[in-house]
Amino acid sequence: MKIQCPNCKISGQISDAKVPAEGIMMNCPKCKTPFRVKRDAASGWQSGDCMSICPGCHYSTFSDETFDICPKCGLVAREYNAKLRDKSQREERMREEERLRLEEEKAFRKYGIIEDVPKAQAEAPAVADIPPAIQFAGWTVVAVALLLLIFGCKGLYAFYAVSSMEAADPATLEEPRTTAALFLEFGLLPAFQIVFGAVALVAGSQFLKLRAWARNALEWAAWAGLVFMSGYELFNLVAWIRRSSSTPTISYYAVGILSALGMLAVWIAPLLFLIRFLRGSTVKKAVV
Repeated sequence: MKIQCPNCKISGQISDAKVPAEGIMMNCPKCKTPFRVKRDAASGWQSGDCMSICPGCHYSTFSDETFDICPKCGLVAREYNAKLRDKSQREERMREEERLRLEEEKAFRKYGIIEDVPKAQAEAPAVADIPPAIQFAGWTVVAVALLLLIFGCKGLYAFYAVSSMEAADPATLEEPRTTAALFLEFGLLPAFQIVFGAVALVAGSQFLKLRAWARNALEWAAWAGLVFMSGYELFNLVAWIRRSSSTPTISYYAVGILSALGMLAVWIAPLLFLIRFLRGSTVKKAVV
């Protein structure tokens, strides 16, 4: 097939194999002008170890000359052919395996040898296929979630006990507190522990089954925990300062700040580690 550069009018020959109508983009070897040729990129590709058009960068000599290594991008014809053959063989094997599997399943169902397997059960991976790191992280999240639910329930019970005590005998209090103030002091953290624990329990159990949504839910829960605990410890620090005398000492402030930082470290360090693990290559390769 004869082609011609629309800019400098240089002409040449390429393979006349059958090509689709959309053609390919090529660069003129003289003026470097790109233009479309109504031929497929593979039209100049030889079936052996030589080529007249590179299938990688579309380089061409604009003649019948062939080359075994592309002088522009370095693509080797023999290696490219080998990869194409390997890919074609793999796809053929996969198609054949899928065909045999469907025929076997159809025969089993026809003669009543096996029953239909629920989709969720068929998609669930075997425990042996789950990486140990994911199993450890998942069971750790489940265990921590159960502990949070237990401590959260105990905290709410204590909150209701304090509220009932103050409501029953408010005259004994120097400064009666509202229900909202009591909740902020005694009930907010237990309520968060219950909600956080419930979410972590469900997401952690499904994370052990390599569910993608469970991984996302655990990461969102971890970020929510970071934000909540930062705000909660800041609230406690402000309350600590407000409870001080009119002239608190520097050591009083230092105790409050160090206490808040210590509690933040206890909560934030595991959550940051969990977020980093969930974004790691181990989880990305296993979770689908």
